[in-house]
Amino acid sequence: MSNKILGKSDLYKISIITVSLNAEKTIKETINSVLMQEKTSFEYIVKDGGSRDTTNNIVKSYTEQFNKRQIKFRHIINSDSGIYEAMNEAALIADGEYLLFLNADDQLYNSSVIYEAVDFLSNHTECDVLYGDTLMKDGCEVSVFKGDMMLINKRMPFAHQSCFVKVSEFKKLLFNEKYRICADYDLILSLFQSGKKFINMNTVISVYSLGGISSTQFVPKMKEHLMILEEHGFVNQYSPYFLCKMIEAYIKTLILVLCPKFLLIRLKRLYKFRIKKYEEIKI
Repeated sequence: MSNKILGKSDLYKISIITVSLNAEKTIKETINSVLMQEKTSFEYIVKDGGSRDTTNNIVKSYTEQFNKRQIKFRHIINSDSGIYEAMNEAALIADGEYLLFLNADDQLYNSSVIYEAVDFLSNHTECDVLYGDTLMKDGCEVSVFKGDMMLINKRMPFAHQSCFVKVSEFKKLLFNEKYRICADYDLILSLFQSGKKFINMNTVISVYSLGGISSTQFVPKMKEHLMILEEHGFVNQYSPYFLCKMIEAYIKTLILVLCPKFLLIRLKRLYKFRIKKYEEIKI
């Protein structure tokens, strides 16, 4: 435990929320990354959708450790229709001023990231959304997805695992549950278009593991993505951009299905570090 003395930064409490379903292989790392945080004002909520594996036994086993650290910890189990309904349910009972959604296969970047975020927010009371960078893990490869609001009219400008949203603003909107993959983008666009204050923390906040539905289901994801852009007035379904992005999604799907693994790895590297221009990290 850190010996750092709490001061002004302790005035701001963050609610970290993890939603889970059959996540026994990964959730330990997620919980450990929360448990290791330096002492500051935050709570942790795990909302499980009714796992049939040992996920909930694993989560329950941490109760005593959170109690010893005097970290408010809640573990909720009930069925839901999907990840965004689960996130909404957890957010509605959150006691913090800001929310951070940390998936059950992701981690906080280091032991001081929450302390630093709370401290930052104490000096930027006008902030509605605090965002930062994300370490992207794809097998043995690691890259950095840098938060950039200049891209908001094209794609999600940062990972939701790396942003703190003011609870009062979130509860006015909630995630739109008609979206199964990209509801986070819809929420961020709504906050942006209503004039909310976004601030870049300019540091890595979380570690995101590629391989979830949003990183493999290219066509459904792109359809939702473009639908959201259309609803927010950025594109329409008859535009060349719309057509090109759908063609790109179908090509990615074909490559994923047809390419040998060694070639797929090379193509992914080319796409990430030459086309999307992520920053590669050597480990």
